[in-house]
This record gives sequence, structure tokens and C-alpha cells, in this order.
Amino acid sequence: GTEAGGHRGTFNVTDQPMGNNIGTIALVPQIVDQVNIPVIASGGIIDGRGFVAALVLGAQGVQMGTRFLTANESGAH
Repeated sequence: GTEAGGHRGTFNVTDQPMGNNIGTIALVPQIVDQVNIPVIASGGIIDGRGFVAALVLGAQGVQMGTRFLTANESGAH
């Protein structure tokens, strides 16, 4: 989803110069309905509620990154 960092969410920067602004929770069921492979939701998932929401919408798992930057183990500080 658009909440995930480090990408625009599109390869077509001519037609979508600001990227594709679809949030993770809206995007997950759209992807799940179109593919026959496991979907891992990413972007804006920071707690158990987001994790469960992604699973309910069909994701097989989630990827969380930024949420862990404050952990001592991250090496970011």
C-alpha cells in the first residue's frame, strides 16, 4: 500500500507522477482476488489490529519494518 516506504507504487511515472495512492487495507483484497500466490501485506501495519485486518482481507501474512526502528536491536540509533 501507499503507506509502505521507499517506492511510488507504479512504474508509469508519466501518467501517475505522484504514484499510486491506494492504501494497504484497500489494496489487499484487490490483489488477493487477482492472484493465485500468497499475498504479504505491507505498509502502515503497526499493531495487532492491522495484522488481523490484513489476514481477514485475505493476506497470508504481513511485513512490518518502520515500526521496529525504535527497537534496540535495529541499530538505527
